[in-house]
Amino acid sequence: MATNSGLIRFFSQKQSKRSDVTFIGVDAQLQGEIQLKGGALIAGRIQGRLSSTSHVKVELSGVIEGDVYCKELKVCGLVKGRVFCDKLIIVSSGVVDGELACQQMEIYHGGQFIGTRTSVSQEEIVQESAVVTDMGISQTLEEELLAMTQEAKEIKPTLSETSPNSLNLAS
Repeated sequence: MATNSGLIRFFSQKQSKRSDVTFIGVDAQLQGEIQLKGGALIAGRIQGRLSSTSHVKVELSGVIEGDVYCKELKVCGLVKGRVFCDKLIIVSSGVVDGELACQQMEIYHGGQFIGTRTSVSQEEIVQESAVVTDMGISQTLEEELLAMTQEAKEIKPTLSETSPNSLNLAS
């Protein structure tokens, strides 16, 4: 039989581990800029910017519309907007629609990614994570993604005047 002091220690240890994760419930609807120190479990709806220093999981009922900054993003629901992370996991029920800057990406059978992806270096992810830890978002990674997207739009295939079967990329 456990003593009261043993139970108190057990529950206080469990509680401290749980405090690292923020839960957004099914009925919750949040708007604006959300900055979290630790992970997040999203079952409700978020519109705006979500920044986390750790992992974020979007449940089947979860929806994020806006920018997401985190180390790892696991999507079972819907994310629509720009994502900046080290690793993205889209499970069979998950949908990511928008611009993505990540180093690693996994898409399970049935999962959907709709949009554009740019690969970023580990240094940029570490730099971005350090800035998010300080609860201020750096514009460098975001600006780089926008510049790459703009460059991709400017590059258009045109037929060469010298050979009708060859393609040239004009700037």
